[in-house]
Formats: sequence, structure tokens, C-alpha cells
Amino acid sequence: MKLELKHLSPYLDTNFYFTYMGKKLLCKGIYSIKGVWYLKAIGGVYELNECKPILRPLSDLTKEIINTECGNPIYLDMFDNVDRNILELSDLYTYNDINSISVNGYNYLLENHFDVFGLIPKGLAIDINTL
Repeated sequence: MKLELKHLSPYLDTNFYFTYMGKKLLCKGIYSIKGVWYLKAIGGVYELNECKPILRPLSDLTKEIINTECGNPIYLDMFDNVDRNILELSDLYTYNDINSISVNGYNYLLENHFDVFGLIPKGLAIDINTL
């Protein structure tokens, strides 16, 4: 299996990062030239199959993350107790089934760069916790 546009397109509006030759780069866009896909970042353009997105594994749903807007920690394992309409984390974490959550929950996972396609175990993405 290889990294494809269908794996990255849902993250394009979320300011996701990717690695290229050990450098962490902010994705500013994606485009194709003669059937080859490229990721654009400040200072360069990189062929998609030479890059890896930096994502959170679903197991991070029970960990603390920092809300970058206010700098305060959010405990994701408690988030579903606050608003089940946003994210049904207990079902997702228990059954590890992305189909068990709502559209709002899926959008939340994408916005927070969770690996909804299972790319990390396949070696197609970098676990943010390893950087």
C-alpha cells in the first residue's frame, strides 16, 4: 500500500504537518503535475510519495493534549462525557471502529490530526508522539 491523495485530502484544511527527509514541514497545499502529486510547504514542493504526514494514533484519545488556541490541556478520554454529539470517544476507543462515531466526531478527529485511515501502523505516516 502507498500513500494516496484520498488519505491526505480530508486533512488539507487543518494545517497538518508532514516530514520530508527528516524535516517537519507545514502543508500549504497539494497539486498535481502530469499525474504526480506534490505537497507544497514554505520553501519547497515535495513529491507525495516521498513525504509522510504527522498524525496522532487513535490511542491518543485517552491522553491529554494541549489546546493550541488557549494553551490549556484537554483530556480527550473525558471529552465524550461533555458532549456526546461531538465525539463518541468511548465507543471509538473500545471497539477501535471509526464507523462507530458521528460525522461531527469524524470531523473532530481530522481537525486534530488523528490517523483515521490507519496509516501509522502501515508505515505511511509518522506518529506525532515519536518526534
